[in-house]
Amino acid sequence: MFDTRKLNVPLWGFSIALSWTWGLGLFFSVQMAIQFGLGGLLAFAIPNAIGLAGFGWMTQSIARRFDSGRDFERHFLQTVGSLRWMFLLYQVVAISLTFFALFKYVFIPLHVDRYMIALIVLGAGLLLGEQFRIGQLKWTHFAMACVIVASAVLIGWGGTSYFNAASRNPKPLHGFESVFSWRFCGYFVPVIVGFLLGPWLDIQQWQRAIQIKREKTNVRAAYLFGGTFFFLVLFFHGTLALSLWSEARTLGIETALLQQSADGLFHAKDFVIRFLFLSGLDTPVLFRAMYVVFLCLCIISTLDSGYVALKWFQTDALKKSESVLVTLVPKSFLESPIPPFALAAAVALVAIPMGFELEYFMAFYGSFSVGYALVYLFRSFFEPRFTAFTQTTLVSLAAFSLGIFGIGYFKEYPLMMMAGAVIPVIHASVCIATRKAVEEVRRTGLVERLAERDIAGAVSSIRHMNESREEEKESPAAPAADASPAPRVSAVQGGGASSWIEDKWFFHKLTATYQDTNSVGNVYFGQYVLWVGKTRELFFRHALPSFDLKTTPWYILTRSIEHKFLHESREFEDIEVRLRVGGFNRKFVTLEHEIRDSTGKMLGKGKQVILFVSSKDYGIIDLPPELHRAFLPFL
Repeated sequence: MFDTRKLNVPLWGFSIALSWTWGLGLFFSVQMAIQFGLGGLLAFAIPNAIGLAGFGWMTQSIARRFDSGRDFERHFLQTVGSLRWMFLLYQVVAISLTFFALFKYVFIPLHVDRYMIALIVLGAGLLLGEQFRIGQLKWTHFAMACVIVASAVLIGWGGTSYFNAASRNPKPLHGFESVFSWRFCGYFVPVIVGFLLGPWLDIQQWQRAIQIKREKTNVRAAYLFGGTFFFLVLFFHGTLALSLWSEARTLGIETALLQQSADGLFHAKDFVIRFLFLSGLDTPVLFRAMYVVFLCLCIISTLDSGYVALKWFQTDALKKSESVLVTLVPKSFLESPIPPFALAAAVALVAIPMGFELEYFMAFYGSFSVGYALVYLFRSFFEPRFTAFTQTTLVSLAAFSLGIFGIGYFKEYPLMMMAGAVIPVIHASVCIATRKAVEEVRRTGLVERLAERDIAGAVSSIRHMNESREEEKESPAAPAADASPAPRVSAVQGGGASSWIEDKWFFHKLTATYQDTNSVGNVYFGQYVLWVGKTRELFFRHALPSFDLKTTPWYILTRSIEHKFLHESREFEDIEVRLRVGGFNRKFVTLEHEIRDSTGKMLGKGKQVILFVSSKDYGIIDLPPELHRAFLPFL
């Protein structure tokens, strides 16, 4: 019997290719072809297609680790973590540049009102996105792909008939500049870096990979098909532009068809439109109509994919958000992709009178987002709990790289354009390599503790570690006073369970047993509070290793505790209890906790308030200084 799942490979392949055909790839293929010839087109299209196919190749390996698509989805949403804002920004910029490219390079040259076109295209994309879910979208994209292929065939047939009838002898297909120029290198390096890593921050591609896994289809095969079809779309569009460029050169009208740009650099992304509609040549009507259909379907297939992906991603983000904004704004508004789409359209409309070009948006993908993509690739494929980076550093390096790229672009310094793409790669690689090395050193016990203060240079660090080792040899139970918690702690003693530090959370992992359940078979409600209590004590033990009940001048008391039950758990389920410091003032400290199962699903969350009393008269006292130092790293 024929396996119908084999049809999913080409169906999803078409959808993958069309969802990746933003305005950037669609129109920049024309720019690279005309500016650098066939070599420039291939240098742009091949890395683009390889990046898409490579994403599928690697995500197939990730998907194999999970039994179901739902588990794969949880893995993705978990590993996103603090990078969630970057995924949203990445998608909004993609939609913005798609609107921008359609307005600036298609309808404005044709003197069509861009505001009316914005409403039409926005409405079409939102309508399709609202009517179809991700599992159904592949069928609409298959229909669009059929029309796109038919359009390409008719364009080729019409162009051939037109050129033959004109009896001209076009010049060879050469670009405006050579592929051996420094200018080409300035483009090529960001293209290589940006598009090889690009899909890892694209919500649309992650949603497709997860859905393909749910349908028990080979992710790798679907993306290989999609990458191939995507290459053919870019290659067709680029070679079409090259053919018309050659024809224009033969007629001596190529200069007249190039629009003067605000930055004074060479731009030819709207050349095909200008040749077909504004050159005064009697090009076939079918040729023109099919080209506009080709462009519009490529654009709409990107917008409906973006709508579905944003709706899926924002719904999950809203569930995990603790922002006050969530309580003030209607939930339906926050979950809706319409505000991001409206923002994207507004950005595009504002960018046009400001004299923007597509390269300004491309810089975001060729420099700003590169470090984030590399960090998330490592986190997703190798180490889901990797958080050894700071958002401030990543943003700073991203902005710095974008500035370097911008100076290189406007001043025509190709080396600076290349540096803008390479700097975030080097920084992210060093961040991963050095932090992983430190984690390994800590895991093997070569470094026990680092002083929180008074470390002045490498010599002082080495002296401090050697002194700590000598003290531990003489008295193993006497930890160094004033020591700060290591970023990760393994094998914390207590009940045979593991504990560690991650992203300012103290984790304690345990397994529910029959002792924890009630007569119904699920975990008794009171056990959750007991688990939180045990985790809190282990947290205190780690944060205050020198605490001694016999000599302490203060005690810790619980003022209040609350817990919200979200889901139930049963015996032999692996449980993770995480705890951190939510805030404090002079008298009270608030501890927040979450309880999750092995798949990352939150079983419950809550908080508790603790206070401190004197061990002599039990009077309430201010937060002791040693507790301030101990709790601050977990705030």
